[in-house]
Amino acid sequence: MNEDNAAQRVRQHIKEWVEEKGYGAQRQLAKKIPGKFGEARNDQWISDIVNERANLRLKDLDPLADALGVAPGWLVRKRDRNYEELTMAESKLLRYFRALPDTVRHGFMTWLDYFFRIQDETAKRIEAERASKTSGARKRESPHARHRHLPRANG
Repeated sequence: MNEDNAAQRVRQHIKEWVEEKGYGAQRQLAKKIPGKFGEARNDQWISDIVNERANLRLKDLDPLADALGVAPGWLVRKRDRNYEELTMAESKLLRYFRALPDTVRHGFMTWLDYFFRIQDETAKRIEAERASKTSGARKRESPHARHRHLPRANG
């Protein structure tokens, strides 16, 4: 499918989502998009859009993006572009980062790569240790478990 314009890109994203989800995906998607008077659309509506027999209205873009679990801008983005919506804090951080000289940016990215790699390795190591301790504890009977079923002395 040619992706020369935004409508074609949206169609392609819908088509890929439907193919990934499989049977019943068109119906599932159509129910999430309000039609006239707030009624759900039928699954043929999605098929018509994908097969270029109908057009997607701009006012349907937000509910469609919500149903697909993506940002509206992601649906219309070109494939060679990375698109993410940013929070205000992320936008501010990006603006500061772009203002840095190239050498500082490169050093900062190297540090971030190192930091997150170490953090990830540490988290995996801790998870493995926890799993081995948990499985070892399940194999041994707790000393308290032996006394749990003994009758209590009155007095």
